[in-house]
Amino acid sequence: MKKIITILSGLPYMAVLFTVAVFGLMVILCGSQKLPDGPLTRDMSVVAQAYQETTVSTTATTATTTETETTLTTEETTTETTETTETSTSADTETTTDTSAETTADTSDVSASSNSQASNTNTSAVPNEIYDFVSAGESPNSSFYQSRLTVIGDSIAYGFNCYGFIPTEHNLATESVSIWNFSEFTFDKGGGYMSIVDAANYVHPSLIYISLGLNDVNNHDPAGFAASYSAIISQLQSYMPDAVIVIGSITPVSADCWFTDNATIMEYNNAIAGMAAGFASPRVLYFDAFSVLCDPNTMAQNSAHAGGDGIHLGPSAYSLVLSSLFNFLDYNGAADLIY
Repeated sequence: MKKIITILSGLPYMAVLFTVAVFGLMVILCGSQKLPDGPLTRDMSVVAQAYQETTVSTTATTATTTETETTLTTEETTTETTETTETSTSADTETTTDTSAETTADTSDVSASSNSQASNTNTSAVPNEIYDFVSAGESPNSSFYQSRLTVIGDSIAYGFNCYGFIPTEHNLATESVSIWNFSEFTFDKGGGYMSIVDAANYVHPSLIYISLGLNDVNNHDPAGFAASYSAIISQLQSYMPDAVIVIGSITPVSADCWFTDNATIMEYNNAIAGMAAGFASPRVLYFDAFSVLCDPNTMAQNSAHAGGDGIHLGPSAYSLVLSSLFNFLDYNGAADLIY
């Protein structure tokens, strides 16, 4: 206390009064304030625990508030999204409907166009019309028949193509073909080499003319020849049941022909006629080419249509045969069967 008085005595009067006043105030404050239990400097673990509890409480409160705000935001967002989605979906649906309608209309137009083109193709693109050939016949249906005609047979049959009356694409005839070696010959009409029957099916004509037999008259009897011939016709029918098949008779030879005679040819022709009649079908017809080309007085090959060797035929013979064939087809109503 003496030290305090000594200190105060060395101070100015006003400073002493100020110091005494401050000291008295501190005593009053300390006397009225209750101090906490334990040391003034509390354990920091307690402070830390209190801080943690406060922090957790604050965090929980903040989280709750955030969740509430987030929920509200999510709900608002969901509502907006739903509205947007519904609007978008509605718009898309309308667009899809419009597009589908347009697509349907376009498809219908394309379909109609395709059908129209197909119809035009079916009407105008007849198998032979793209090919050039020498016209023949006086029938109003001559061009119709000739453009659809495919010829099968031997060197006599090959003359139709050789002289330009049918295109190569419809020729299935060549020299030396006969009934007995028929299966040995092949033709390539665009699908590779095939047997005559398979090549005919590949071409798939609606009108077929066959001329065979001149190479058989010295190697067969008429009945056996006709039976083998019938098997070929049946095979063609199995592939092309809607085709009209005209079986031409063996053509006449000259009176002095060294190879055979017309009496033998007529025997074979009778067998062919009987064989064709056996099919009892308007789509299998026998055509008497022999009578068309023979001299009515001698029953031998007419020199006006001869090819010069007593066996083969000249160009005029093919024109005459076709003209007679087309009239024959008209008479038998074949035009209604040929497509």
